[in-house]
Amino acid sequence: MKSKFLVLLVIVLTALLLGAQPVLATFQPVLSYLNPASGKAGQQISLVGSHFGAYDPNFGYVAFSRGSSSSYEFYYAPLVYWTDTEIVVTVPAMVAFGKNYSVQMRRSAYFQDYSNAVLFRVDAAPIPASVLQMAPEYVTLGTTEVITGTNLGNGDARNKIHFGPWVNPGLTCYGGMTDTFESWTPTQIVYKIPALEVGCTYIAYVWVYREDWAGVLAVPNQILHYQAPPTPVFKLFLPMIFR
Repeated sequence: MKSKFLVLLVIVLTALLLGAQPVLATFQPVLSYLNPASGKAGQQISLVGSHFGAYDPNFGYVAFSRGSSSSYEFYYAPLVYWTDTEIVVTVPAMVAFGKNYSVQMRRSAYFQDYSNAVLFRVDAAPIPASVLQMAPEYVTLGTTEVITGTNLGNGDARNKIHFGPWVNPGLTCYGGMTDTFESWTPTQIVYKIPALEVGCTYIAYVWVYREDWAGVLAVPNQILHYQAPPTPVFKLFLPMIFR
């Protein structure tokens, strides 16, 4: 019995030395179709297929791309959820109306972990944002400024306002920026004026990001006049005996 066991052990060891080891098959991701295959920026779509694997936050993504080497667009799609057979994403805000985009997923860092590409057509245009007016016109550091508009979204971490110098003869005027807001609603933006150059005039450019649209908007026909803060007035209070 002992000799049979030794013979079996020799056979197993020999097989291992010769490379007779289990082989793990790795399947390339397959993207079968998109649901829906057309739509607009900001809507959710499903990528249906097989072998998507588990989501890898370091390398896994879904991208929309189009164009050639001279004019190429590439946008990552915000992820909703990811399983082995279905991925749900939001169509990127920057896709252009009337264009076809190649949609492709990547599973990991390995080259073979890219899926095939499937076309998605942008056949509906989102409603753009607009800014109408701002107040007050004469401001200084810390002034509460209100911009009104339409379809401004509900606030995005990328939103900001740039201040571009207007016509300022004889003055050196530098621009400024703020990305801190007291409130941001679809119809109104409230924020504090940052430090700018005293005596200069500025145009406010509003950077708006929504899930379905993004753009830079100048407040029409209005400029900001940045003034020096008011000089503090000190009053001297004397005891009644000196009055």
